[in-house]
Amino acid sequence: MDARKLLLSWLIPGIAGLGTGVVLMTPDQNPKEAKTIADSTAKSSDPALPDDPVVIQMAALAGRTGEARKKIEALFADNATDEQIADWLAPILIADPAWLESFVLDVHESRRIDLVRATLWKMSEISPDAVWELVRSSPFAAKAARTTGSDTEREGLEVLNGCHDSPLAAEILFDPANGFSKEEATHYFRFGTRSRENCSRILNEWFGGLWEGKTPECVRSAWLQLRYSEEPTLRELEKHLPDALKEQAGRFEAFDKLMPAGGMITSDPTPEDLGQLGAEELAQLAEMRTEAGTPLSLETLAKLPPELRGQTFQTYFAYLYPYNEEAAEHALETIDKLGLKREERQALLDGAVSQIWQFEGDPAKALALIDRMPDREAAATTRAEILEELAKFDPQAALETAKSLPEGELREKIEELAREGLQ
Repeated sequence: MDARKLLLSWLIPGIAGLGTGVVLMTPDQNPKEAKTIADSTAKSSDPALPDDPVVIQMAALAGRTGEARKKIEALFADNATDEQIADWLAPILIADPAWLESFVLDVHESRRIDLVRATLWKMSEISPDAVWELVRSSPFAAKAARTTGSDTEREGLEVLNGCHDSPLAAEILFDPANGFSKEEATHYFRFGTRSRENCSRILNEWFGGLWEGKTPECVRSAWLQLRYSEEPTLRELEKHLPDALKEQAGRFEAFDKLMPAGGMITSDPTPEDLGQLGAEELAQLAEMRTEAGTPLSLETLAKLPPELRGQTFQTYFAYLYPYNEEAAEHALETIDKLGLKREERQALLDGAVSQIWQFEGDPAKALALIDRMPDREAAATTRAEILEELAKFDPQAALETAKSLPEGELREKIEELAREGLQ
């Protein structure tokens, strides 16, 4: 955050009245008179403000928006970008959110969504709470927040990513009166929130049966966040936990014991410890332990029920190869010795081939693993995909590799692609 934004952010809590009062107060005015002026909005009797962006934006935040509106008019005349206009529109809408509904009518329809989304992003740097108040009070702000504009880096509600920890976020998103769907709210909180109010609202929605079937990640995240930072709040909420959800809540607690706060690994869990988790908790624990340098071994996972370990097998090598190649090589040697189900061996080998090809680019090693796949149809498809990629990026190596293939359509195709690449 630059110095100007930092100053604006620091001034927000007390700026209503005080900020502009200081700017406008002359030596012969007392604080009471200054407060009266601060409550106005650039009336003709107000002293002129210096043409200083920080002063004008401070004044706008405190309710005197006339000068900032003139800046916006000038920017439109100069064909300024949405981001340039948003710098001035943001403080105005923090002070006067109702103005948006009339303001957008004067903006060309093709530009409205992008401009308001840029403004929401700017506002979130100053006052996340003000963003949510605007979204609640302005139908157009809510529409813009949900609609992906030309900036595809921030799709839909991602434009509000800077507002996750505002205590108003869950209150507004989960209130049907504001028009947001369960799916939108769930997706928004997929990375969690540190706010006590948001975590409490998410858990209360879970208690009330909002999510049927698979429980989203935001619920476990909310439970554990309160467990770490607001345990008295969690225990009070827990008194209202429905019986049908107690087993799942127990899995959250088991996960917490196996992965203490801060992500520090204190011991190697036994199969009995891991058996207290759900499939999603186990998959995340495996990922976190791998990142910490202490991956769960296939030997340990193989002792768990198939319905529990299956999800972890889907992504096992995706995390293991980037972090611990030695452990990955050992795991590859054990796959066929653990009595795993056919589809489990296929999932593991498929993941290993993908990682080896992506990180090592070794066609011989990848093809050797493909030959071990129990699903021959899937193996043939993967083999063809890798060889076609090889022919595209290294046609000479593809020609050499094709010599090891049996006579047939695939060999002919790879040789043809490789020769084309060499021309």
